[in-house]
Amino acid sequence: MGTENYKKKIILFSLLAVGIIVITCIFALSGDSGKEPKGSGGSKDNLQGQEKNEERGRLMMIVSLDLDSSSLSAEDLESGEEKTFVFTGGSDIRTRNGRVISAALLKKGNIARIVSDDDGKLVSLIGSDEVWTYKNINNMIIDHELKKLEIGSSVYRYTDAVKVLNNGEFAEKESLLLDGTDMVDIYGIDNIVYLIKVTSGHGYLTLKNDEDFIGGTIRYGLGKSTAVTEGLRLVLSEGEHEIYVENKGCEASAVIKIENDRETCFDLEGYGPEPVEYGEVNFKITPSGSLLYIDGVKTQLNGPVSLTLGYHEIEVELGGYTGYSGSIEVGKNGLTKSIALSPAPVEETDDAIYENFTETVTDAPKDASNDNKVTDNPDLSGYDNIDIPDSTSNAGDSENIEVIDGDRPDDSNGGKTGKTEVDIDITGDNGDFDPMEDTDGTFGEMTIYCSDETEIYIDDIYKGRITNGNLTIPKPIGTIELKLVKQGYVTKKYTLTMDAEEETAIFRFPDMTPEN
Repeated sequence: MGTENYKKKIILFSLLAVGIIVITCIFALSGDSGKEPKGSGGSKDNLQGQEKNEERGRLMMIVSLDLDSSSLSAEDLESGEEKTFVFTGGSDIRTRNGRVISAALLKKGNIARIVSDDDGKLVSLIGSDEVWTYKNINNMIIDHELKKLEIGSSVYRYTDAVKVLNNGEFAEKESLLLDGTDMVDIYGIDNIVYLIKVTSGHGYLTLKNDEDFIGGTIRYGLGKSTAVTEGLRLVLSEGEHEIYVENKGCEASAVIKIENDRETCFDLEGYGPEPVEYGEVNFKITPSGSLLYIDGVKTQLNGPVSLTLGYHEIEVELGGYTGYSGSIEVGKNGLTKSIALSPAPVEETDDAIYENFTETVTDAPKDASNDNKVTDNPDLSGYDNIDIPDSTSNAGDSENIEVIDGDRPDDSNGGKTGKTEVDIDITGDNGDFDPMEDTDGTFGEMTIYCSDETEIYIDDIYKGRITNGNLTIPKPIGTIELKLVKQGYVTKKYTLTMDAEEETAIFRFPDMTPEN
């Protein structure tokens, strides 16, 4: 009997000991779970996430860019804080796909991840791969009170950070016409819209010398009309419109060109009952097929044009050429006006930092986060290019240079080492063409391939440093001196003469040669 009591006591004490151990462990674990390491702002995973975000940079929108002072200002999308950064040759500027570009290709409204040092020097600016866009939207509904934006069946939000970009400048949200008049592109991240860019906006039509038409009717658009009143100012979508004005037997009609955010005046002088004096103007315009607008009215060139005496505004335009605008004074004896348009430089796309986007229809798909992201690198296979070999080895290297639609270069170096210099003449079919006339000095893009860390100078002006094998900059037109400079390597110098016959040029240089 005593043995059984002893065994029971042993079991009882064992259970009690186990219970104490279990309770102690529970309290210990409970106390640790509510604590964080001293000085820590969160868990280890949170810290790693913060460090990763800091390494990637702050998500910001470029609001201004000054190439002369090598600076840009950007607004933080989260906090709304605006900061100014100074970029240098060492600043890493890339598209969302990792293509190195120069700061000259950046635009207002671009969204990128920006890293800077404590002094405001730009360390890196990478186009955000989180940005989606929908283009050519004209059926958008904005609720300013609820900060809600509807496109077809899709609904998005926007914050106070949203920007409206019109003609390269930021404008008020209320300036948008949402009745189908304005055409816009929108840019956002997740379900939030950050940028609305007007691609085809609206302008204004006024009447001049309309005394005989007051009280009559003006017709425009598809079946739209309104009464002609003093000081009438119509809002019309950008583009051409057929305008018809009538009153008591007086009639006037014309095709009027409306420009974005500009006022066009339709002069009704000469359409009323009183006689008006005219003079004849002979227009000699090249190239043929150019469109002529006189006082905003599209005019056919079938011979001399009769115009009322006095001053008239003239515009000439043709796709692929720089337009002309000016004024003439018509007298009783008339005059001859000669106008020659020059080839226009290619306008850089506002989306260079995002590479290319897929065009969309006016109704945006429901899933806005994935449909229009571009992840592939641009296809360079169709571009005309110039392969430039190393001219420091021997004079015969110039025989390997391929110049598309142009003259072959002369190797003037004679095979010497050290600083090298090669003249390359790149002209089109028309040897008389002057590419610098009436242009801003650039045309399209110029991509340079060479050794990493090679610095590019054009006319002794620093343009950038090659990273990942290449650098893309605006293509200069005319004769330039291009230098390839890398510390510890032979400096190479090329004289290039380029015209605007080809929009894109790719220069493939050999690896830099180490100094002896």
